[in-house]
Formats: sequence, C-alpha cells, structure tokens
Amino acid sequence: MASFPLVGNLTKLTVLKLSYNHFSGTLNSKSSLFELLELSLAFNNFSSSLPFEFGNLNKLETLSLSSNGFFGQVPPTISNLTQITMLILGQNTLTGRFPLVQNLTKLSLISFYGNHFYGTIPSVLTLPFLAELDLHGNQFNGSIEHLNSSSLSRLELLYLGNIDLEGKILEPISKFTTLKSLDLSFLKTSYPMDLSLLSSFKFLEWLDISDVITINVNDRVKEYNHEHNSNNTICCTTTQRQYSMGQILRKILRNEMTYRKSDS
Repeated sequence: MASFPLVGNLTKLTVLKLSYNHFSGTLNSKSSLFELLELSLAFNNFSSSLPFEFGNLNKLETLSLSSNGFFGQVPPTISNLTQITMLILGQNTLTGRFPLVQNLTKLSLISFYGNHFYGTIPSVLTLPFLAELDLHGNQFNGSIEHLNSSSLSRLELLYLGNIDLEGKILEPISKFTTLKSLDLSFLKTSYPMDLSLLSSFKFLEWLDISDVITINVNDRVKEYNHEHNSNNTICCTTTQRQYSMGQILRKILRNEMTYRKSDS
C-alpha cells in the first residue's frame, strides 16, 4: 500500500483522480489545492477522519470519497462547499447526524449509503437540482412526512432501503412524480404502505420494495410489555412515557430481526 501522493505543492491542479488504487493512511489537512474542481479518492484504503480543511476547497464541484475507511463525523465546514454538485461519501464508517448540506443548493447527487449516520432525514429532497439521493444502509429513523415536494423537483433516483422509518412512507414520496428509480427494500416501518400511491410515479422504471417489514406498533408494544413485565416496562401512554416511540421501535425491531434470523 502507498501513502497519499505528495501533491500539495501542485497549486494549479483543478482535477485530482486517485480512485481504484491502494493508497492508505490519512489525508493531508494542510494541502493548498484551492483550485480543485474535482477530487476523487474512491476505492482506496484511507483510514482517517475527514479534515475540517475540506471546507477551504470552496471551488470544489465533485467530492468522491466512497469505499474507504473514513470514520467520525462529517465536519460542519462541508457546508462551505457552495459550488459542489456531487457529494459521494458512501461505504465508509462515518457517523453522526445528517451532514450540513441543506444550503448546498447546487447539489444534484448525494450518496451517503453504507455508513452509520443516524437521526432524522432533513428536507434535502427539495434541493432544487437534486436528482439522486442514496441513503440506504444507515441508521436513520423518524418520519419523512414533513417533506414538501416542489413543482420543480428533479429527483429521479431515491434509495432509502434498509433503514428505519416511522409513519407514512409512500405518501410524501409519491409527490415526487419525476422518480425513475425507487428503493425501499428491507425497510423497517411502523405504518403499512399504501401501494395504490405507486400509480403517481408515471416515469418509474425501477422499483424495489423487497422484504419490507411493517410493525404493528400497538400490538408489538403490548407484547413487549407483557414479555418484559418489570420495573423497566416500556410504556407508551400519553401520561406515562418512559421511552420515546423511536426507542420503543428500535427495541422492537432488534427483537424482530432476532426472531427472523432464528426462523431462517
């Protein structure tokens, strides 16, 4: 394996592509590549946190870091990349809440798949030029019902497979009628899908709703309370709430997956 090439003094570089190699180590946070428009380090063996100094590359239009060993949280300075159109961070071990990208209005592609991001999904679906959003295989949870589609939405590819969501799923998504590809496979949700809403997608070419797990929350909470009758019993009444609904769902889903594995 080779370490990161010494290119920091090549101050005129506008494109740097080092993908599909065996580079390793950490990224040099003191680089002076301020003219970069494209940086691609995908499919290497880098193992470090993402440097705050990425925010200094304010001319960057494409950042591709997928399939490495980057870890930790995405630095908030990522929000300085106001010219960026493609942000590809998939298949690392990044964590934390959804990165601060809501002000990056030129984004057409967001790819965060296969990391450990958690929390709710913000209203990034309404970014004006966003055409592809890939969040599958993370630890997001909560509802997406608050989303409001735009009549000018350009979203064509949406991948939300293998995450936990609460509430109605297809209703807010069905407003994005420009979708051509939709992945909700292995989705764990608390609300049955209304498949009649699929008729809204007039341009849909690819659909995956394989192995969607719908949990009847009330029944499963009652069952969980009955099986775990102790001082720590989960209670989801409005007057006595020891755990949030999200915590309840996560506990139930962990048990649900254990049951499924033991049956197979």
